[in-house]
Amino acid sequence: MTVRSENRRRSALAVVALLVLLAATGCSKSGGPDLAKKLGEIPSLTKLSTPPAGLDVNGSDGIWESAGSSVETADVIAAKVRPDERSSGGTDQFLLYPSGTLWVSELNGKSEVVFYKDNDKAYRRHSGVLLASAGWGNRMSGYSRGGGSNNGGSDTGNGFRGGGSGSGK
Repeated sequence: MTVRSENRRRSALAVVALLVLLAATGCSKSGGPDLAKKLGEIPSLTKLSTPPAGLDVNGSDGIWESAGSSVETADVIAAKVRPDERSSGGTDQFLLYPSGTLWVSELNGKSEVVFYKDNDKAYRRHSGVLLASAGWGNRMSGYSRGGGSNNGGSDTGNGFRGGGSGSGK
């Protein structure tokens, strides 16, 4: 084997190794912070085993309570774990992460933090508020369980396709 062909072989192997490394890095991308763990580390939050009366937590994956307002509570959480998107509707605050959605709501003088592991479920549950946030809807498609689009009968997207004309949608 000549020196020239040996160098080509090494270059090809280096390119293949680089591609494998890049693919492995992309596949091992973190799904975001462990929100339940992070919420447990915030001293002002108390994990509840049962939801307070009057709070609809259907489909949620955990509930915490705080003495502060919903805005103050959301600020504390956001300082601990920076959300990719934050939206509000009245006193309700919503924090979006790749690993879930937090809904912070005021009830009986306290704040209730409701955790949804499934962003699509949270979006469907609170779409009346979240549709107003274009940033939220645009980010959601990247957080779908299947990583797919809303096309081809897939049920992995949030259904939000932006404003403007209907052409190209």
